[in-house]
Amino acid sequence: MDNQKEKLEHFYFNIQGWFNYADVYDMALAWFGDDSHFVEIGSWKGRSSAYMATNIHNSGKKIKLDCVDTWKGSPEHNFSPEEIEARFKAGKMDKGLYYQLKNLKKEKLYKQFLTNIKPVKHIITPVKMESLKAAEQYKDGSLDFIMIDGAHDHENVYQDIMAWKPKLKKTGILAGDDFREDGVRAGLSRYATEVGDEPLLLSSNAFPAWIMATKDKKIQDHWRTPIT
Repeated sequence: MDNQKEKLEHFYFNIQGWFNYADVYDMALAWFGDDSHFVEIGSWKGRSSAYMATNIHNSGKKIKLDCVDTWKGSPEHNFSPEEIEARFKAGKMDKGLYYQLKNLKKEKLYKQFLTNIKPVKHIITPVKMESLKAAEQYKDGSLDFIMIDGAHDHENVYQDIMAWKPKLKKTGILAGDDFREDGVRAGLSRYATEVGDEPLLLSSNAFPAWIMATKDKKIQDHWRTPIT
C-alpha cells in the first residue's frame, strides 16, 4: 500500500447518473488487496466510477479499475426527438427522463466521461466497446470483482453473467444493480436454471444490488449485509 498520496475529496455527487451500490463498492475495496483487478460494466458519465476510483486512491491499494461502456446510451437514449415527444405525451415517459433525453448530447458522452473522471484518471482505464466484446479481452480466472450495471432486460443480464462469470478468480465476486427490476431477476433466474444456482446475496439499501458470492462461507459472511 502507498499511504503517501494526497487524499482526494469525493466529487462523484456532482456527476449526473444513477448509483445505488456504494455499499457494495465499499465491501469490495475492504475485501480485496493490492494487485486486484476490478471491472465496472456500464459507467455512463462516471458517477459510480468516480466513487470507486476515489476510494481506491485514498486506500493506497494498487487496484486496477476498468470501465466498460459503449458511451452510446441505452435504447431510450436513441429515440428520435419525435419519439421522445410522443412517448411523453402518451404518459409512457416520466418528466425526469423526458428532460434528460431532451437535453442529452449523446455524441459527447464519452468526452464528458473522460472530463468527469479526470481527477482519478490514473486509476481508471476506459474500455470503449460492448460488454460481450469487452469480456473477450480478459482471460478466464483473471478478475477479482465485476459490477454489472448495463442493460437491465432479461436477455442482456443473462448474457452479461454468462460472459463475465468465467473471468473471475475462484475467490472473485460478481455483482449487479437493480435486483428489483423484473428483467434483472429473470436473467439471474435463467442463469441459475441453466448453469446452476449460486449463493445470491442482496445489498442493504432500498434499491438492492445482487451479489453472487462463492460457496466459501467466510466469503459469504463478509458480503452478507443486514437488510434494513
